[in-house]
Amino acid sequence: MSAVAAPPRANPFIGLRPFDEEHERLFFGREEQIEKLLERLGSARFLALVGSSGCGKSSLVLAGLLPALKRGWIVDAGAKWRIAKMRPGASPVSALARALGKRGVLADEAPNADASERLATIRHALLRSELGLVDAVFCARVPSDENVLVFVDQFEELFTYAGSAESAANAAEAAAFVKLLLAAAARDEPRIYVAIAMRSDFLGECARFRDLPEAVNDGLFLVPRLTRDEIERAIVEPLRVAGAGIEPRLLSRLLNDIGRDSDQLPVLEHALMRTFDEWKKEHDDGEKLDVGHYTKIGCMTGALSEHADAIYDTLDENDPERAERLRAVAEKLFRCLTGRDNENRGVRRPTAFAAALEITGATQDDLAALVRIYSAPGVSFLHANTPPPYCDAVLDLSHESLMRLWSKLREWVDLEAKAGQTYRDLVKDAMDRAAPWIDPRLAVGQAWKSDNATLINPAWAARYDDEFKKMHVEGEQRRALAAERYAQALAFLDASIEAPLRERAREDAERLRALAAKIRLRRTINAGLGIAAVAITVLILTILYGMRLKQANAEAQAAKATAREYYQLARQFETIAGAESVHAAQARTDAQRQSRIAAAHLDATRRAALDARQQAKNAESKLRRADSQVALARALQTYNAASALLARRDYPGAIRQYDAAIRALSVPGVGTPSDLAQAYFGRADSYNGERQIDLAIADYERALRAKPNFPEAAGKLKLLQAEKPFIAQADATKDKSCTTARKYILAASNDANTRPVAYEAAMTGLQWNTTCGNPQVRLVNEAQLLSWRAAAEQPLHVGDPQRDMARANQLLEQCTKSSKTFDAASRRTCSNQIMYNALLSLTVINAAPKLAIPTPQQTPPAQQQPVQQSKPPGT
Repeated sequence: MSAVAAPPRANPFIGLRPFDEEHERLFFGREEQIEKLLERLGSARFLALVGSSGCGKSSLVLAGLLPALKRGWIVDAGAKWRIAKMRPGASPVSALARALGKRGVLADEAPNADASERLATIRHALLRSELGLVDAVFCARVPSDENVLVFVDQFEELFTYAGSAESAANAAEAAAFVKLLLAAAARDEPRIYVAIAMRSDFLGECARFRDLPEAVNDGLFLVPRLTRDEIERAIVEPLRVAGAGIEPRLLSRLLNDIGRDSDQLPVLEHALMRTFDEWKKEHDDGEKLDVGHYTKIGCMTGALSEHADAIYDTLDENDPERAERLRAVAEKLFRCLTGRDNENRGVRRPTAFAAALEITGATQDDLAALVRIYSAPGVSFLHANTPPPYCDAVLDLSHESLMRLWSKLREWVDLEAKAGQTYRDLVKDAMDRAAPWIDPRLAVGQAWKSDNATLINPAWAARYDDEFKKMHVEGEQRRALAAERYAQALAFLDASIEAPLRERAREDAERLRALAAKIRLRRTINAGLGIAAVAITVLILTILYGMRLKQANAEAQAAKATAREYYQLARQFETIAGAESVHAAQARTDAQRQSRIAAAHLDATRRAALDARQQAKNAESKLRRADSQVALARALQTYNAASALLARRDYPGAIRQYDAAIRALSVPGVGTPSDLAQAYFGRADSYNGERQIDLAIADYERALRAKPNFPEAAGKLKLLQAEKPFIAQADATKDKSCTTARKYILAASNDANTRPVAYEAAMTGLQWNTTCGNPQVRLVNEAQLLSWRAAAEQPLHVGDPQRDMARANQLLEQCTKSSKTFDAASRRTCSNQIMYNALLSLTVINAAPKLAIPTPQQTPPAQQQPVQQSKPPGT
């Protein structure tokens, strides 16, 4: 394709970000919904906009409702509006005060007005009573012809924070905030309107607050799913504004790819933004957006994840060291901005830039660079409410769908939730002075510390410390307390790790002490024996000295000999002492060996913990594979049910079953491309049976994309494309046949016509009905025509009226009992005809006299009242 220079065009698609008032000229497809919003807000003064994530609630208000209000489309309210836009967060009253304090809402326009003083005044008024919002508007002296609208986006944040442990301190503020809104909307003066936007899965949480469910019921607007025509306008009209066009085949591909998932709208917007950028890079003069541009960006299913991975993988390619650092900070940042609530639902966690710096441990330059990259036009994954350098900004994800569709972020969210829960348990036990952890909790704690060594710090830990969140401390005191509790939690974990080692060391010391005691006892016994021998010898010598004085010289010699013996005995005792010293040295050696054995035990324990962790991962992988196998079995069961319905020519039922099978097989890890191809092929055959040719062709094409070597699909696609013009012409003829047959039913049942005329009308109608293209209409027509033919046959003595009436009643019973095949109007027609047939059988067929009435060919022309007939096809 040759690239031709063309004037640059601004991209008319904004990606994941919600539409704002500035994007009104690009916001299409919601005109009817905007009118209903205006009607609901004008009558109830409290509007509750409820819908699933990704259905466009915020965009519908910001780019649809607000511009319409400023044009005066609520006649009783006029066109002068002061609009406060906010999100509740952890402190909803403070957030409301900030929204009201902005210029153009309740703020003084004087340039020297003190913003902080104004904010404090408004917040004091709000907290004074449940009429605080009314008082704040009165104090601002808002003119009587102006209205105030408070728009609370992401209203579910009120329940998210109220449902977490930190809400214990903020529960009263959340309840006061709800009272402020309800009381303001209920007052006639001043005119304050309230609009909230909330995810539908949080609708049941409204019962937490008094009077809120009643107000939501009165002002509820459940955002409907966009129709195919409305989605088409949302695609085509922004391109027209930008001076570009789109090929019909790409438009059809997009409408088919978006499916029935409500959160696909932001994904569609992101895919269109990327496709438009790809088209701008290279296109021929006059060329429109086409399938080639769409496939280059990964189509609907992979565009967002591939785009996010590409940005993550190419962060600062010129400096590998900085790129590695930025990727680490990016993981910390996205984990900081996401989380899961008590119901395990993914939620956004808007975070101030300064707090994100502390949690991620990044430098200000690195964090600001990441925010610039991920919030840039054409990316729009992050949103900052103030421009660079972002020092006072609040950072947030652009949309919840990013958590579901970016595979890397989905994994980070799961890891963050597990890490936070582990720390929550750890710090609680540490503060409660619980017993040290033992396996398996100890193994989990060791794995947590090892895996998150570069991610955790006191600021991160404070987000998961439930008791710490209840403490009203700020600034340096808060940081010091967070660091102290974090250090105590880690010390508790370290103590739990060291406790088994200390127990083993104590046991080894006990064994050493017992050995030393045995050695001392042996030495004591030996020394006592020596002393006793000496004492006895001295006593004997003393006695003998008096008795054997005369023999002194001889005994002196004997004493010397004995002394020498004792000397030898002393030497023996000395030798024994040396041996005991050797035993003591050996004991020290044994103690050192035991210490080395203990260290080896510690290493073995750590290896066992790592093995256990690997086994847990393997088990989780096997569980995922098992879930995939179960899902595949269910999908194939649905596919088989669809095939059975197709074999019975129940085409609508088959289409519904094939739809369910395709959705199940499209889940990653469940169906193979070949499975999907077979499901698309079956649904295409069902569409073909229903004569929905365009849908059948689209499904045959999908089957070939999933399985290029699919000769059956290729053959049917080629044949259907070749036959399409003739099929359209034939369908038109068959539709005409259906209508003509209905006209002859009226003629056959008209009491003003004679029996011969009614008989001829029924016969001609049956001929036309044979070419009726709609099988349901053909069956109803045949049943009615047989009924009226039977009524005419009995007086004319022609045909078999009993058999015709029996066949008609059989067809009518089939019609009334099949709600899946026949619509309500057809079933009512069949029910009415059954009652008429009962009357006809009673009064005409069974009770009619057997008179010789001439056949239709014998009736004189003057007695007949012929209907205007046309020649049936094929006669």
